[in-house]
Amino acid sequence: MSEYDLDPLSDQQILAKLAGRLRSERLQRNVTQQALADLAGVGVATLRRFEGGEGNLSLLNLIAVLRALGLVHLLDALIR
Repeated sequence: MSEYDLDPLSDQQILAKLAGRLRSERLQRNVTQQALADLAGVGVATLRRFEGGEGNLSLLNLIAVLRALGLVHLLDALIR
């Protein structure tokens, strides 16, 4: 299984990978959870739970977080 082959994973496992990727991107940019939450307009507790694997984001909040991280372009393949 390649690192991009998500089909064999459960929905929860995919969600965990997504949360980990966004956390990694945030940390690479040296942005705190509070700063990202403020930039995205989401609650810091919501972001903290998502990154910790204890919750999930609404689609609108996910788009807002992706936009705040400069990653909204990654949704392009889904929209085409």
